Amino acid sequence: MTKAEFGMPILLAAFTKVTLLRLCRLKLPKGRPISGSLSQNEEVKLADTAIELKVIADLHLL
Repeated sequence: MTKAEFGMPILLAAFTKVTLLRLCRLKLPKGRPISGSLSQNEEVKLADTAIELKVIADLHLL
């Protein structure tokens, strides 16, 4: 097993944990539909989380 093969699962696990923690901390306002009513800060959080989840999905395909 090479260093890259050994390190990838550890890196992926750490990255996934951080992303899941950020996703859990993301609190959307209650009682408002998601589309068209988020503040700019909430939209940025959602966009960041979506990008991180896309990267995780891409890493799983490697």
